[in-house]
Amino acid sequence: MTTLPVIADHSTAPLILRGLFLGAAMLGLAPMALAETTSASQRLPIRTVVNLGLAGNFAILSKAGISTTGVTAIAGNIGVSPIASTAITGFGLTMDSSGQFSKSIKVTAKVFAANYASPTPARLTTA
Repeated sequence: MTTLPVIADHSTAPLILRGLFLGAAMLGLAPMALAETTSASQRLPIRTVVNLGLAGNFAILSKAGISTTGVTAIAGNIGVSPIASTAITGFGLTMDSSGQFSKSIKVTAKVFAANYASPTPARLTTA
């Protein structure tokens, strides 16, 4: 069986289908013609924007831990919550003097954990 997919984005969809079936019927090919359409109510959006809020500030945000072995390069912030920084392993963390974040040569930005100085725990909970 031959399938003729027809995707119509206009109000002309019924005319196209009618023309296909009428033409196929005139040629005696009606059983071989199958047209598929997508109505406006059945179309799915191509892209949907999801607002991540403060979570969008993190390349990785975990409640279970973040671990690395070997070569690692993370572009962006990473964080763990509601757990402590001990759940971030293999990064060789160096605490900043503010106590609000750590740094690592494997992370281009900052490393956050729920046990760091305020306002870090509140920001992680919000994220």
